[in-house]
Amino acid sequence: MKIEIIHASSKDFEDVYDLLCHLWAKPRINKKKLIPIYISQIKYGKKFLFAKVDDKYVGMISLNTKLDIESHGKVGLIEELVVIDSYRNKKIGEKLIYSVIKEAKKEKCIEVQLYSRIKNIKAHKFYKRFGFNKAAYLFWRNI
Repeated sequence: MKIEIIHASSKDFEDVYDLLCHLWAKPRINKKKLIPIYISQIKYGKKFLFAKVDDKYVGMISLNTKLDIESHGKVGLIEELVVIDSYRNKKIGEKLIYSVIKEAKKEKCIEVQLYSRIKNIKAHKFYKRFGFNKAAYLFWRNI
């Protein structure tokens, strides 16, 4: 199986939306609100990479960057990673991770960070295989 990694553009919203529906519960995704957010993120440098197999987008990863005081430099932040269920365990997630790390290096990042749900132990094991270390909890609240 040939896996091709492709950069998304502002024109690719529908494909990004379809993949996000695999990542999050559909009622939580407001498509109309998401469109301008996605376009703005692309405009300001966030990168979305697709995994393509046989002319079908089967996975996606995103990379944002920020200057981080604690890390003393620019860091890459993986904000979304999704692979369609029927394509899991086929090295697609691995190829997406390696591709986004390569992008972070091009952006002169000194490290890559990501968030993962506390109960998603399977994802934690996946990230550890690539050298990611568990370092913090993310706290949030609605305002």
